[in-house]
Amino acid sequence: MFPENSISKIRVSNEIKDQSKLVLKFLNKASPIILSKYLVPIKRKEIDEYVKATGKIFPSDYYYWLTEYGAGIIDFINGCIEIPSIQDLAENEGRNYHNTKDCWRRIPLGYAGAPSFLGLDTTVISKRGCCPVVETIAYTDAVCKVHASSWPMYMIRQILDLGMSAIGDLLLDQVDILDLINNNTSFNNEIIANSKLKTAHELGLTYFPGIDTELNNAYSKIKVHNRTISNKTELKERDEIISAATEGSFLDYCESKIDEKKKIKTIAQAVSQIKKKMSIGNTLFSEESWFIEKESKKKDIDALYRLLEHPVRNIRKSSFSAINRLIKSKKEPDKLLKIMEKSGNFLLKLK
Repeated sequence: MFPENSISKIRVSNEIKDQSKLVLKFLNKASPIILSKYLVPIKRKEIDEYVKATGKIFPSDYYYWLTEYGAGIIDFINGCIEIPSIQDLAENEGRNYHNTKDCWRRIPLGYAGAPSFLGLDTTVISKRGCCPVVETIAYTDAVCKVHASSWPMYMIRQILDLGMSAIGDLLLDQVDILDLINNNTSFNNEIIANSKLKTAHELGLTYFPGIDTELNNAYSKIKVHNRTISNKTELKERDEIISAATEGSFLDYCESKIDEKKKIKTIAQAVSQIKKKMSIGNTLFSEESWFIEKESKKKDIDALYRLLEHPVRNIRKSSFSAINRLIKSKKEPDKLLKIMEKSGNFLLKLK
């Protein structure tokens, strides 16, 4: 009933391996502007369960990355790269499924409720097993943007984009912006010699289409796909397949992977759930972040200060917001500033 695509049938081409190694080279080059990273390799069994439950064709390039290098978050000084785990994918499926019109074959990388759909378009997988990363508006079937021709290339694109956007932040950290505007400060050798700024500068100036040589081919295939799309046909086909496979099995699978239903009641419980999720490579911490930011009490202040050093950006930001919400005395802001200074220009890390 579903397209047959057990993990045992997945073949990893040399191109995928070479592209993945290239990602590692760019990550190594970007190390001066990387704050932290945690990646947890995913077991083949997890991917196989996802494939059987959803009926999707799992692209070889993403499969190779998950099993070889893992899912998780790579946190840069000005943003992060999220590599969704199988549980993340299933969570997105379960929350998006009934409210979207996107092609059911695509694998959702973006979070539920986002204004656009970001995913792996398995309708146009290349002969080498590479799957383009695409974006659609308002969950329609037609693709509006092709980010990269494969998952590894998408990783590289994110690294380059973060490098480019980091330049401004790093300059502001070193140069008086008024002097720069008034031409009293120039991009002298001393500034460029800064390892972080130099790294960001080199990454930002790298021409991505020169690296992703299959980008135009992927774009051409997507254009053909857009011209032949029939939303009614897609929806009818999807509904028939889900119905034939007993709709409950797919939704039950997604439901089983969604965040634990028990309500978070304490900071300790939120931290425990975050730790548990991180151990399996998850990137979604919305419930925990919301509790920390909105529900934490003044008695949690010490725990919130400790969370300012957490490797997950959203947890840091939520903790920072919570402290600002809770502090009343004049001494507390001073304490917060000292912690920021101790952590090394923490305001930059929070962006």
